[in-house]
This record gives sequence, C-alpha cells and structure tokens, in this order.
Amino acid sequence: MRLLMRLGVGRRLALVTGSILLLFAVAVGVAVMQAGQARTRVAEAEELQGWADQAVVYVDQMELQRGLQAEFAVTTDAALLDEFEASAEKAFAIADRMVARFPDDAAIRDAVETAKTLIAARRAAR
Repeated sequence: MRLLMRLGVGRRLALVTGSILLLFAVAVGVAVMQAGQARTRVAEAEELQGWADQAVVYVDQMELQRGLQAEFAVTTDAALLDEFEASAEKAFAIADRMVARFPDDAAIRDAVETAKTLIAARRAAR
C-alpha cells in the first residue's frame, strides 16, 4: 500500500488503466475460447441430430417392412417383395453406417444384429 502512495498520480492512473486493459484482454481471450468451444459443441449436436434423423428413418423402414410382410401374407403380391427388399437395403445401409460411427455402443450393435437375424430368418422362411 505504501508503494502506491509513493507513486505519483500519473503513475497510479497508468497502473489502474493498465490493470483494466489487462482484465479486458483476459476477458476477451476467455470469450474467444468459449465461442470456439460453443461452435464445436453446436457442430457435434448437429451431427448427432443427423444421426437421430437417420435412426428415425431406420425405424420407419423396419415398420414399413412389417406392414409389407402382413400385406404379403394376405395378397401374396410379388411386387411387395421388391418393395420389402428395397426397404431392407435402405434400413441396413443406415444400420451399418450407425454401427461404424458408434462402434462402442453395444445397444446399437445388438439392435442391428437382432434385426438382421430376424430379416434373415424371414427370408429363409420364404
């Protein structure tokens, strides 16, 4: 405190102004870092939303396949089999991409393998 008293008014003003500028520079630096992290988080969230949308398409395709199977059981229209195959290819392409993107997620792997096993069993039953 004594040191501050021995400094002249000009030096005290310079010290206070310098301290304020230093604090402002640190605050700007922190804000820039936070903005960069926020941008990264937004990009990650957008990517995950894309995967969630793909999962919805996958489920829709699986439900379509169930409906086609039920309709085929009643009508035995061969065109339904082609539509079923196209739906299965689309669903499993999505599933393969999801497994490749999230290889450590056991729930995704198990669900995909279960679906593939069921589809293979139904194909074999034809």
